[in-house]
Amino acid sequence: MSVLVIDAGTTNVEAGVFARERPVAKAAGYYPRLRREGPVAELGALSAWEAIRDAARAVVRESRGKCDRIRAVSFSSMGEAMVPVTMDREIVGDSLLSTDQRGDGYLAALEDGVGAERVYRINGNIPAPFYAFGKLMWMRDHRPEVYRRADKFLLWADFLGFMLGADPY
Repeated sequence: MSVLVIDAGTTNVEAGVFARERPVAKAAGYYPRLRREGPVAELGALSAWEAIRDAARAVVRESRGKCDRIRAVSFSSMGEAMVPVTMDREIVGDSLLSTDQRGDGYLAALEDGVGAERVYRINGNIPAPFYAFGKLMWMRDHRPEVYRRADKFLLWADFLGFMLGADPY
């Protein structure tokens, strides 16, 4: 069985095809991380997706005839960074990276309203700056047009599967 492997980081992508645990093809692509002001850490989701898509296409093309058919895809990505998308697979805004601090001010309200212990029981995480909650609230309040247009805010591994045709859950 052959596997397509995609490792999407904050500045580059590495893709490869492996057959019986040996590399058959590999490619890389680069994209700039966006930095704006102070605590901002964003990535241009569209330019990153284009580089990732191109690297994946290149390794699939290069692997033809060198291995059996690709039957699985594996993603490694940048943790809690998220991408706003529509169900038509349109990217509607930039990706807020896990190191973006603009949503940190919402965490106290979450702890006061829901409680850190209950948040942990619900999702297995404590309220923390690198998780998506604060970033979603910041997006809602500061980029309402993106927030309204997005049907989903997907973490990168989920986003990549979605853009390659999988349904998000």
